[in-house]
Amino acid sequence: MNRKFSLRSIILIGLAGLLAGVVLAGVVTYALMGDMAKTFIKLSEIDFFVDRYFYGEVDSEKLEKAICEGYVEALDDKYAKYLAAEDAAVNFDHLEGNRSGIGVTVVKHPDNDCIYVVDVSENGPAHKVGIRAGDVISKVGDVAVTEETYIKCVDMLIGEIGDTISVTRLSDGKKLDIIVDKFEVQSVFYRMIGDYAYIRISAFSDNSVEQFKNALNKAQDSNAKGLIFDVTGNGGGTVDSVAEILDMLLPEGEIMSVKYANGASEVLHRSDKEEVDLPMVVLTDKFTASAAELFSISIRDYDKGVLIGQPTYGKGVMQTTYRLDDGSSIKFTVAQFFSKSKTDFRKDGIIPDEEFSLSEYEQKYFYLLGDDENPYIQRAIKYLNEQ
Repeated sequence: MNRKFSLRSIILIGLAGLLAGVVLAGVVTYALMGDMAKTFIKLSEIDFFVDRYFYGEVDSEKLEKAICEGYVEALDDKYAKYLAAEDAAVNFDHLEGNRSGIGVTVVKHPDNDCIYVVDVSENGPAHKVGIRAGDVISKVGDVAVTEETYIKCVDMLIGEIGDTISVTRLSDGKKLDIIVDKFEVQSVFYRMIGDYAYIRISAFSDNSVEQFKNALNKAQDSNAKGLIFDVTGNGGGTVDSVAEILDMLLPEGEIMSVKYANGASEVLHRSDKEEVDLPMVVLTDKFTASAAELFSISIRDYDKGVLIGQPTYGKGVMQTTYRLDDGSSIKFTVAQFFSKSKTDFRKDGIIPDEEFSLSEYEQKYFYLLGDDENPYIQRAIKYLNEQ
């Protein structure tokens, strides 16, 4: 078989290490072997027959990936994942807040099926050529964006580093050439809405901390009378980044503790005495998960503000990603995490203080709604006005 290395060689090398501790009087007994050793032997048997009798070629890299993915899948942990070296490198980049692409978040326009730009990362490729949130893209390259071509056109926006992607803006018919490149993702967006600072956090990554600090400083420089934190659609991120952000807002005390599989508990993060003394609102929905849930419930635990929106996703468990020697990685759940109140929200999520549902109209046109129509923002402003 055309393999760089025989799977059997890899299996037997691993097996030798596992069996080193089960040698009794110089004889290895099968009964003393652990489950993993028996599995290695079984894989070796399978490989023995495949190597001699399989009528075909075996792709060693594909085989290795399938074995690793199967192992992780068998953990029955929906958050567990195996990533090959190339994908793992991209994932670590994402955790740091770096991406390659054009730097936009888009949805389908509810009326004309064109590409509606929700967010644009500052200093990303699209931002550099003048694309802004609220723009509508009617054509990608020579392909008009329609209901039938929408997915194709969105895929065309991805590209590879160095590619030039041409888009046509609906408002003025202008054709803009965007060069795909690496960029720092903007995950924190700030603006003043009347007397209140609106800060939306789309994810918690390493560079979110500095972005949040800048947004908070702008809010204080603008003499904001209250803070609206929007974590709707925020699927989480790194616990270190959310803890650093919470430390800026909360008084001295516990931010995050964890309970491990062996029953041991540990406080991972605490806040110092410095805090922000302004009324706060956190906006949540069913996609608010993990680190975003920790952010939300911590604001309420310390009586800094209230939660408005829909119940959150209900994750409540922490994963750790481990790098393997060949550059690949595995991620799996290592602990349950808790805020100061020790609330277990894995089943039902976090129930907001004020819960409401979007109307059919609000669901359809949500991303097009102005601040005066957005039900989340209006409820937040109503609460802050009453403080």
